[in-house]
Amino acid sequence: MSDSEEEANNLDMHMDEYIRRIDVEDYIQGDVRYWPYFKDCIGAIDGTHVAILVPAEKQVPFMNRKGYTSTNILAACDFNMCFTFALIGWEGSAHDTRILMEALRNSSLKFPQPPEGKYYLVDSGYPTMKGFLGPYKSARYHIPQFRMSRAFRSPNEVFNYHHSSLRSVIERTFGVCKARWRILQNMTKYTMKVQFRIIWSCFALHNFIRRMGNNDLDVLERLEHINQIQEGECGFEDDDSESSFVWQQPTNEDTKEIIKLRNNIRDELSNQNMSNVM
Repeated sequence: MSDSEEEANNLDMHMDEYIRRIDVEDYIQGDVRYWPYFKDCIGAIDGTHVAILVPAEKQVPFMNRKGYTSTNILAACDFNMCFTFALIGWEGSAHDTRILMEALRNSSLKFPQPPEGKYYLVDSGYPTMKGFLGPYKSARYHIPQFRMSRAFRSPNEVFNYHHSSLRSVIERTFGVCKARWRILQNMTKYTMKVQFRIIWSCFALHNFIRRMGNNDLDVLERLEHINQIQEGECGFEDDDSESSFVWQQPTNEDTKEIIKLRNNIRDELSNQNMSNVM
């Protein structure tokens, strides 16, 4: 764990009611694209990079693969586009999976673990394991790939298309937050600790606005390239009590169960797609 990450993790984690998870049924029930197939999904997880100004002696680890210094932020969101967790401070060169594993193993970060039988949607950059449902790696996944040819080539593609469409809520949440708070695209020269606090504050204010009324997107919808603004580490929690959860490495049986679930959802979606075609 880097010094910068420790600074970020020492920030006040008490975010009151503005970070509580929204029941998934309030947002996707009745949407035939997702319900009831993803009824046990509680949100989506991804990483995003926010450019930061780093002292010369720390620039190497914070240099990301696109050639600028950043912090790689791990975040989870609900379907109301509110952040339910974020971890700010990891170096830009850190891999998304490494950050997620640290969040799971370190109980002091208070990652909101999925209840038994529930799961987050993740992309192929993360492992598919208990509580984290990823796509099939052998088939098209990202929505733009389907625009060239809408015909599905396999049942795996049917699943991936719907998975990607639903999981995109996290990408859109990042994009909206960055569009709203322009400093996230052009950070001012402060100490790294203050920069992390600014990012944290932007995420918290984003949640506050979303909780106060979801018509805030009407103005942002008019912004050009809002989805391109999104290119995610700090924990938003309901309280500052000590977590008693101890993460355990998923067993082979756990992995088989989540893969079985994915296959079942795939088959249901594929059958529904065939019915629509006929």
